[in-house]
Formats: sequence, structure tokens, C-alpha cells
Amino acid sequence: MGVVIALIPLFLAFGSLFLSILFDNNMSNFNNFSIVAILVGSLLSLLLIIPLMMTIWFAPPLIVLHDLDAISAMKKSFQGFYANMIPMLVYGLVSAIVLTIFVMVTLGLDIIVAVPLIIVTYYTSYRDVWTDQPLSAA
Repeated sequence: MGVVIALIPLFLAFGSLFLSILFDNNMSNFNNFSIVAILVGSLLSLLLIIPLMMTIWFAPPLIVLHDLDAISAMKKSFQGFYANMIPMLVYGLVSAIVLTIFVMVTLGLDIIVAVPLIIVTYYTSYRDVWTDQPLSAA
């Protein structure tokens, strides 16, 4: 539900673009205003969705492994993500770029390797942020 609410500015921007194209056959209204509306809608949606993703990133393992209720887990998830924002953003950007390239090169067969890799890195980031246990090499 939160994701849908966060995407409302983007839906409005694309809806206005669609309506301007629909009612104008020669597309004289498709100008820089439409592009700016899409960029502003995208940025507003991004500003709304980032805190939402921060609240739900660590919430599932905190609920399952630490027996927290949902609201407390979301608060702690936000705090943990906020304390490690730069490493998490670097992880997100690098994994998105690398996985996109590998998926395109291998025509989607990389998903067989990518999904377990994402799960392992997700669990490793949880352990690094929320536990003091050393990661063993064996």
C-alpha cells in the first residue's frame, strides 16, 4: 500500500502525458513541460519510496530472528539503514548495475546465480548491522 502511495506523483505525471497525447493528434503539446513533469514526478516518487524501503529492508529478519513486532522492527530497520546509508546505497547501485549487465549479456540465465547471491548479501548485511557474531570463513 505504501509503494502505491509513493508512486502517485509518477502516476500523475505519466497520466497527464498520456492525456495530452491522447487528445492532441499532432503532439504539439509534447514539449519540455511533459519531460519536466515526468522528471519531477519521478523525483517525488523516489523521495517517498526511499524511506519506505529503509523501513522494510531489515524488518523481516528482525521480526523472525529477534521476535520484534512489526512497528518496532520497522523503526529499527530505518535506524540500521540510516546508520549505514552510504554502504547500502553503494551496494544497491553496484548490484543493480552489475546484475543488469550480466542479465543482458547472459539473456536472463544469470538469474539462476543472481537470486541466491542477492539472498546471501542480504543476510550478510543483516548480520553485519544487527549481530556481533563474526562471519566464519568455513
